[in-house]
Amino acid sequence: MAVPRRTTERRIIRHLRPASVARIAFFLSLSVAAIFVVGLIALYVLGWASGALDGFESFFGYLPVVLLFSLGTCAVVTAVAVAFAGLYNALSELVGGVEIDVRER
Repeated sequence: MAVPRRTTERRIIRHLRPASVARIAFFLSLSVAAIFVVGLIALYVLGWASGALDGFESFFGYLPVVLLFSLGTCAVVTAVAVAFAGLYNALSELVGGVEIDVRER
């Protein structure tokens, strides 16, 4: 019985589509923002349960500010990622792009 041979090809990434970069960057930053907000709420709940925080109700006054800050950060990260994708597209013509090895299974 013959063992299947794995072949490796070299590919060059010369162009990144800004729409796909924006989509990936937005959802990654949105997931990080969600983790941040849930972690912050968990810290406040633990602090309130232990008695370390007396003004737990005042936190909910800041919750909209935290959510808006998180969404604003998502927008900024997405814009920066798209700008870097455009910069990569412009520079890949000069330097030749990124070479990757693709292996078949």
